[in-house]
Amino acid sequence: VDASWTDPSLVCIDELPLDLNELITGTTGGTWNGEFLTGSLFDPAVAGEYALTYTVGTVPCEESLTQIITVVPTVDATLQSSHVLCASSAGSISLTALFTNETTPNGIFTVLSSDGSATATGDVLNYATAGCYEIQYEVTSGTDGACKASDIAYIFISEKPQPEFNIPEEICWSQGTNT
Repeated sequence: VDASWTDPSLVCIDELPLDLNELITGTTGGTWNGEFLTGSLFDPAVAGEYALTYTVGTVPCEESLTQIITVVPTVDATLQSSHVLCASSAGSISLTALFTNETTPNGIFTVLSSDGSATATGDVLNYATAGCYEIQYEVTSGTDGACKASDIAYIFISEKPQPEFNIPEEICWSQGTNT
């Protein structure tokens, strides 16, 4: 008898339930014990570490193997596009302004489309000219990035208008009009 099973290590909570029987590498037909188990289905309600035991065989030829499965929380990379009116021709914008209420912080921003005049440094977009910039946000959770999400948003930066007018050097009122 062999109670071997593959520990999936990190599991994203939104990938559950997990059928543990699919992880058995030893003798099949045993039983599972641990929290949040229904038969061989593992479906925890919250992220955390869970000790799960697989037992196969009968006494005196019974074998058990307990392993820890770490369930990591799901992540959300949802962004909203933005139109920045009347910005300086060069400057910086906080990219966290693109977050929704559900967006998971501490991800990585990348400028995907640019003429080379924009870069993302941390959560700040630095731009040298007005224009449209395609921004990607990627966020993970767990030490190996078990849960991953990404989204793309667009930031359109319009330059401040530069009003211009000329004042005539002389005004003639003799005919009731000005020229």
